Amino acid sequence: MKRNAQITLQFNWIFTLIAGVIILTFFVMVVMRATHVAELKRDAKLADDLEATIEGSSVAANTATLLQIPEQDLLLSCDIETCDPSSGCGEASLTLPTTKISFPIEPLFSPSKIRSADLVTFTYPWEVPYRATNFLMLSSPQYTIEIDTIPAVAEKMKKDLPPQQIKIGLQQRKGLQWNINGDRENRILKVKRTFGQEYDLTVDLGQGDIDGSGTIKFPDGQSYFLGRASVYAALFAENKDAYECNMLKAVFRLQKSSQILKARAEEIQKGYAGSNTACAEVFTSAGTAYALIIDNTQKIAASTDPTTRFQPLIDIGSSVEKLKQLNHNAQIYSCASVY
Repeated sequence: MKRNAQITLQFNWIFTLIAGVIILTFFVMVVMRATHVAELKRDAKLADDLEATIEGSSVAANTATLLQIPEQDLLLSCDIETCDPSSGCGEASLTLPTTKISFPIEPLFSPSKIRSADLVTFTYPWEVPYRATNFLMLSSPQYTIEIDTIPAVAEKMKKDLPPQQIKIGLQQRKGLQWNINGDRENRILKVKRTFGQEYDLTVDLGQGDIDGSGTIKFPDGQSYFLGRASVYAALFAENKDAYECNMLKAVFRLQKSSQILKARAEEIQKGYAGSNTACAEVFTSAGTAYALIIDNTQKIAASTDPTTRFQPLIDIGSSVEKLKQLNHNAQIYSCASVY
């Protein structure tokens, strides 16, 4: 009798223990499910906000915004080796814990990893001199950019870069943290960034400034720039490969824009032929300049040499200066605008 009671008591304890484990497991699963659903909703909202910002950048330039987001890792990558220039370029993907957003054609420059509750977005037009596309740059207030350059360039950059304080509602929050020194005498732009670690960048302005063309020395190699938008892109890009991957997408858009403008120049030239020699010559020269730009964009797309792939940007810069002069001449002769 006593033995039966002991067995019954042990069975009851085992039953209670099993039931408790089942109930506890059930509630743990409910909590885990609820947490997962909350993460999905959070990341979906962030994805929507980012996609809206990026879609807006295609039409709105010279804008800076501050997105308040859950503090988590945002991982951005762009693989230049998978690029197909004939249909755009590669795929820049922004990876969230539960969501992956892809940007196959938008030039998007950013550190490879951002962890912050605030995300600074900055858009700037790539005009060469006509607008080919807008560049979108991402960063965080926790990163700093120190710039040392010549006075004229310093003034341009102070006007262009995102404000260090951005107003959200009634609050003033930290924006992009930068400091620009314009006391340098030689035509070099020195940059020191803190993307988790110090990162030095050297931009050789040559005989021009950030609106011209020249070389950029990254820690992992040399590349090239054309116009101030590409200089700003280099400030935000993780490294040379990330910069060039997104520049390849921008060059593809430049090629398409130039093809449209070349066809336009040829049609306008036909209209002036025989009636206005000066204007006809302007648009003949413009067609040649556009053809040279197209040829050089094709060289960039076809190149397999990572050390010189973007060197044709220097030659495109020469054609850009030619188009600026032709557009000025068109105004003098009362012709249609070249671009």
